Amino acid sequence: MLILRFYLDHSVEETAEILGVSPGTIKSQSARALKQLRIRTPR
Repeated sequence: MLILRFYLDHSVEETAEILGVSPGTIKSQSARALKQLRIRTPR
């Protein structure tokens, strides 16, 4: 999902359609994944 959204530059709606989920799922999963990346990335 992160690859589709940020690397391939798809919109939330496009990503949701490709993965067969709702746009709300993409938004919540993106937020959760980005939070985890921030926590695990050393500064």
